[in-house]
Amino acid sequence: MAGDIWEMAVEEYLTMDRGLFLNPQYVIGTPGEWEASADFLALAFPERIAWMVEVTKAPRPALYSKIKGFESDYAPRIREGLARHKVVPAGGAPADWRIGLWIFAPKTALTNIKEQMEKAAVQLHDVTALDDTLASDAWGKRFR
Repeated sequence: MAGDIWEMAVEEYLTMDRGLFLNPQYVIGTPGEWEASADFLALAFPERIAWMVEVTKAPRPALYSKIKGFESDYAPRIREGLARHKVVPAGGAPADWRIGLWIFAPKTALTNIKEQMEKAAVQLHDVTALDDTLASDAWGKRFR
């Protein structure tokens, strides 16, 4: 289970969707060569989306670096990892599997994060307010 209270809230929020599987503290890349850690890798099997999930209480330069490098550095390595672990066929994720970046942050930071995602041309992205992970009405929307 995730260690930070907000990571635990996001984990609970995401796992309410029975079609979504989580791997916390997912290591991206090849150890010793290029590696990074995502708070979660969320596999949405019905939609065939692999989400790199980041949780932040206060956006910092490291988060903006991840946004900026998502399409060039993170997404291809997530794709390779999914193939290596036989989640998708060898040769990388086929066209019907998409890789996205999903960030959970305070409401006050959402506009700036969305702008950064657009500026970095992150093709598939989502941004959710941390407070929404605690709201019972938001939880009901997660059930399938």
